[in-house]
Amino acid sequence: MHPIMKELKQGLMWRKGSIRMALHVYSSQNPSDEQRLRKRGYKKGDLVSGIMTGKIIEEQIGFDPRTRTANKKYVIEGKDMDNNPIVIVIAKIKSFNFKIITVMPPLDRRRFTHCIN
Repeated sequence: MHPIMKELKQGLMWRKGSIRMALHVYSSQNPSDEQRLRKRGYKKGDLVSGIMTGKIIEEQIGFDPRTRTANKKYVIEGKDMDNNPIVIVIAKIKSFNFKIITVMPPLDRRRFTHCIN
């Protein structure tokens, strides 16, 4: 198992650290906004299920404009609560602190094992 997946699962199971969502994914400040998470039909439980059943298929280097630093992003392919495929892109901020960048259904057969179409 990838060490980041181990850290993510420990964080979920033992409530260590935090996993936050980017504002464009889910905005708790303005719940009337139809954000990407809702538009795509996902709930928070789908994200937890995707992380717990998933595996890292890609590592990327990203840039955080707030801190002006480079950080690693991980593409996780897993299953949601309805056993449908889901892809979660997550960035590691620091130890046991992660940020969900985006959530999407897997559509690209070249990148993902289980696709929707």
